[in-house]
Amino acid sequence: MKAQASHLLFLCVMLAASLAQAAPLQIRAQASDLQVSVGQQFTYTAEVISDGTATSMPEPQMPDFTGLTVVRDLGASQSSSFTIIGGVQTANISIAHRVLLTAMNEGTFTIAPAKISVAGHVLQSDPITIKVARPQPINMPSSLEAQNIIPAQTNSRALNQQLAGRLFMVGSLDNNAPYEGQPACVTYTVFTDINPQQDVVDSWLRPETRGLPDSDFDYVPVFNLAVPPGQRAPRPQAELKQMDGRTFRAIKVFQCYCIPRRAGSFKIGPYRIIADVPVQRSNDPFGFPSIFDDNSQAALLATAPLDITVKPLPANGRPAGAQDLLIGDFTIKTALDRQQMNQDELTTLRLTIEGRGNVAAMPELKWKEIGPFEVFNSSKSDLAANAMPDGLHGGRVYEFVLRPKQAGTLTIPPVQLAAFNPWTEKYAQLTSTPLSVQVAPAANAPEVFSASGPAQSLQPGVQEVSQGMNYIDTSGFTRRSYASKLHEDPLVWALQIVPLALLGAAYTLRRRRDYIEGHVQSVRKSRAGAAALRRLKKANKFVTQDQADALHAEVSAALRGFFGDKFGRSAAGLRLDEIQAELDSRHIDGEITQRVLALLESAEAARFAPSSRRQGALSDELAEAQSLIETLDRKL
Repeated sequence: MKAQASHLLFLCVMLAASLAQAAPLQIRAQASDLQVSVGQQFTYTAEVISDGTATSMPEPQMPDFTGLTVVRDLGASQSSSFTIIGGVQTANISIAHRVLLTAMNEGTFTIAPAKISVAGHVLQSDPITIKVARPQPINMPSSLEAQNIIPAQTNSRALNQQLAGRLFMVGSLDNNAPYEGQPACVTYTVFTDINPQQDVVDSWLRPETRGLPDSDFDYVPVFNLAVPPGQRAPRPQAELKQMDGRTFRAIKVFQCYCIPRRAGSFKIGPYRIIADVPVQRSNDPFGFPSIFDDNSQAALLATAPLDITVKPLPANGRPAGAQDLLIGDFTIKTALDRQQMNQDELTTLRLTIEGRGNVAAMPELKWKEIGPFEVFNSSKSDLAANAMPDGLHGGRVYEFVLRPKQAGTLTIPPVQLAAFNPWTEKYAQLTSTPLSVQVAPAANAPEVFSASGPAQSLQPGVQEVSQGMNYIDTSGFTRRSYASKLHEDPLVWALQIVPLALLGAAYTLRRRRDYIEGHVQSVRKSRAGAAALRRLKKANKFVTQDQADALHAEVSAALRGFFGDKFGRSAAGLRLDEIQAELDSRHIDGEITQRVLALLESAEAARFAPSSRRQGALSDELAEAQSLIETLDRKL
């Protein structure tokens, strides 16, 4: 019984294998390297293979490459092969889809199978396991050997070996264990000992990364070599450094302050940049590229992610119910724009918070009243963030427009804000200085007179002229109604139509300009005759002034410009044989062609071998050029 079961299992396996071999479509995957170092690039290929009987080649569903980084999609390529066995021809067609990958962390990573769907069935490749090791510090300065520095990567292994330890990028953090909300400065610097004294090295660099992801951090930029399209890149900041007796050019390409939003362990980066390295491909019997030549090859410089552990704010000593907590070493000060005022006037309180720390998270101060003052209006503006040797400096200015509630000597109470100083690791209460202002009573408003009698009191300086109220006599006035319907007023219609007319004109001009930009050749062709005739008209003054050389030059330029526009060619250097060939290809009468060539030859000969010619001859030449252009403008 067991023997029969084993035999049946063997038959099933053989049947499945034969069916797999006979399947019209197959998919397989492979990697160019199964063991790589951090930052090293390798190629993943998913290949769909057909035996020639499949009606279509489906595109594979690529895996998500968990734990790895996709550098770029290399696209697809197709190949075919034919074999003849026993007089039977077999065709194999394959389409390979390739992706360039890299790994930024050590470890073992498994790439899931690639899949295709065939007639409702899913075929998949085998998974691939990639082992990523720490990069070897080959030729690296001893002070940097402990850091996880990724060597420069090019398409040439020989060039990679030459660049090892000579061109690389280093990422650094000034504080890898900050408190929540405490800025930490991250800097990426390119090091090279290739021509370190020359500024031209800085021009090799082309940033591939414009910034860092902001899921867990707020970023305050300090320097960035990468700029949006259309903006001019800043000059790289470079200095010379000595390491192990070698002179390196250290080029800062990116720097910013990372402000963590919460506590925990995170990774910053990676950051990438392209260096166009000069290489030499000649005078080498083996064809290996080497450094120092006019040619260049792109080298990818990348950093491994930087580890950062963000500490939570201490619970001990934290003010109860404190909101809008400042993180950093800040000061607070207040000032009024006046010390004396009336009760019916307004004054502005200026509150300034400045110092070093988390300048990106200033408190939102929304007060309805401050002591004996009502807040009439408020505004805020941020101070410019500046990177100083001791950290990130900045702040915010608040302005409150106040109105006093009463008269007298009023005091604006101190403004108090809670703060945590991460350098002293202590909480503090920031308190401003109280301010006093002398508020005088508001000036008495004029008393209203009533028709029943005089007012009870008058302001100083006001003299009573008469008692009671005299009404204006309206007899003799003609009443006229100025009320009219707006839609009956022609001026209203004109004001409505003018903007629409201007908008229509602008739209028409824009369409016209777009058409011209998109149909340059057809526009040149349609305007060729008019442009040439205008030029000949201006040249008419040379006839009266008896300037034969200038006339010949204008005639030649007008004709050549005319033919250049008609033929879509540059007028400069347009030869006579080319003009004749173009006219013949357009079936222009041979007599007209010979007249054109004769006129051009005559104008050229007269320019370079001048002779005295009568005004009548010059006028005839000008008329002949005008006649030819008018005739050819209709035919071409």
